[in-house]
Amino acid sequence: MIDSHGFTRPTREQILQAIKDDIIAKFTETIGGVTYQPSLEPESFLGAFADILTQVKEDLYQVSEDSYYSNFLGTAQGVQLDRIALPTKRKQATKAKATLRITGTPGTNVPAGFVVETEDKRKYQTDAPVTIGAGGTVDVGVTAQLAGAAGNAPIGALTFIPVPLTGVTAVTNISAAQDGKDTESDAEFRKRAIDDRALGITSSLSAILNRVLQVEGVIDAVARENTTLDYIGIIPPGSFEITVRGGADIDIGNAIFAARPAGIASAGTQSVTVYDVEGNPHIEKFSRVIDVAIYVDVTLTVNSLYNPTLSNPEVKRQILKYIGGVDPDNVQYPGLKIGEDVIAWKAKAMLFDVNNPGRFPGLADAVVKLAKVPAPINLDTVAIDTHEEAYTDFGKINITVTVI
Repeated sequence: MIDSHGFTRPTREQILQAIKDDIIAKFTETIGGVTYQPSLEPESFLGAFADILTQVKEDLYQVSEDSYYSNFLGTAQGVQLDRIALPTKRKQATKAKATLRITGTPGTNVPAGFVVETEDKRKYQTDAPVTIGAGGTVDVGVTAQLAGAAGNAPIGALTFIPVPLTGVTAVTNISAAQDGKDTESDAEFRKRAIDDRALGITSSLSAILNRVLQVEGVIDAVARENTTLDYIGIIPPGSFEITVRGGADIDIGNAIFAARPAGIASAGTQSVTVYDVEGNPHIEKFSRVIDVAIYVDVTLTVNSLYNPTLSNPEVKRQILKYIGGVDPDNVQYPGLKIGEDVIAWKAKAMLFDVNNPGRFPGLADAVVKLAKVPAPINLDTVAIDTHEEAYTDFGKINITVTVI
């Protein structure tokens, strides 16, 4: 299905023919020198069964194709596009706003949330409490109850009062209800995300991260920001943190200082003093990655075709490729990213490549367990903190082989 050209989904005819070929190979018999093949006519049992299987496999191929294309910015849709495009974020729907003139008895108090409507029942509510003045009118802002372009309306459209209020005789909007926008479409969002990546300026946080990643010796880095009013871990409100692997402290500090917005502080466990063009000192902070050793216990169920001498080292190498680390040949595998959890089933999946099912002859099944300590190794998931990065090596991967 997946090769150097990408994903290729077979046609229904190809699927049906492959199933028929399998059925013929399975049920063809030679008795007394005469070969008997099963009937695959549409009205036969096996013919109808082949048609059912074809539909099932065709549906699975369609799901697989959709899943494949959902991993790319150019073809993902909906929520998956939102995830792929990060840190660029989809523009959400906004509510239309207008100025409403309320007419009525002087001194009448109109509470916030007073509802008015257009003729076609689009609802708006007042933003603040007001009191009708001596001239018999008062102006107040109103906001559409529902977000989207449908909330936009011309001057004079907001004239209906669904729930009358004593002392209020009339309403009308003296400015157009405007700035209501629908959620950004997939096509618009995708174009903007692609443009952002091409420019390398998806956001101020991304700009800082990109600058740090360009520092000589930096292998990897991740960025977090705190837009709340409370601390998030060690990140103060209105600050950001870059967690870095590799690179010299002073170079990282200079990169952060050159890219961060004025007035926004950096946070982290490391501090370095940098100087601006006038020679004034500034303290920049960041954090270093903490390496977390992962111990792996792999129990293989195999048959007589399995060769432990040849296959066990390659099993370890596949686990190493997933988690990350250095093999006995000093080959560095990047593996998981900073802050990414280690998950046993994903490690197991490395042993069963659909494109290379014969990689480990005789391998029937595998059970993978994980831990941060040599014993007991019994976890399905090892949680990794935002400042941590998992690694392993051949010595930390234990293989038990059970022959069936």
